[in-house]
Amino acid sequence: MQQTDDFFTSFSYEREIERAEWFKNDLDKGGWNEVHNSPGAVYWQKTFPDNEVPIKVLLKIDLPLSAESFMEVVDPKNMEVRKKWDRAFGDHEIVKTYPDNQGFIVYLSSSTPWPLWDRSFMLFSPPTKEIDWFDKRAYILVQKNAWHSSKPPGADGRVRATNGGNFYVITPDEEDSNSACTLFSLSNNNYNGWLPKRHIERLVSKSVVSSFSCFFECVVKGYNKYYNS
Repeated sequence: MQQTDDFFTSFSYEREIERAEWFKNDLDKGGWNEVHNSPGAVYWQKTFPDNEVPIKVLLKIDLPLSAESFMEVVDPKNMEVRKKWDRAFGDHEIVKTYPDNQGFIVYLSSSTPWPLWDRSFMLFSPPTKEIDWFDKRAYILVQKNAWHSSKPPGADGRVRATNGGNFYVITPDEEDSNSACTLFSLSNNNYNGWLPKRHIERLVSKSVVSSFSCFFECVVKGYNKYYNS
């Protein structure tokens, strides 16, 4: 089957919103293993054996930024600024821009400790959309697994990870929407390449907590340094 990079033609916000709501409801039902809990940050992990990308990590993060500020900082249109503040992910590049504000295909890399190989990601990033999130105003930011002929898997010397469809639901703080928001997010990747056969769930959840803790710290510092001056 020939791969194409016209991801926006099959993209549906409605499906993505329903999917995010399903994960929120499933978390509320229980059965998720809490893997990290610190002030303003909780992470849960659950494995779905029959899923193409089986290990899911949900996270709830409180940020000292408005929802609009968070979206501005991580918007692919501001990729050149992101290169200055992001220590969690590197080699940021927009490899395709769709016309009429239909989104981007972006390339990112992530360093992993020996004996694992470094990973790279190709992601389709459509525009953020305002939504109703359980009777609250919120925004959804989606990342879908992507492919582009300019960067075939392995050509960069890294293992190409498979993204199972990540999302952020960004909810403004009810009491202080100008300077605080909460993120409900799914991290959902197959890291591919060589991985230990035992304790893989623990390895993935530990990696996600470490990477995202660094990322959100960088988001706040990057906003304060490059946007809030």
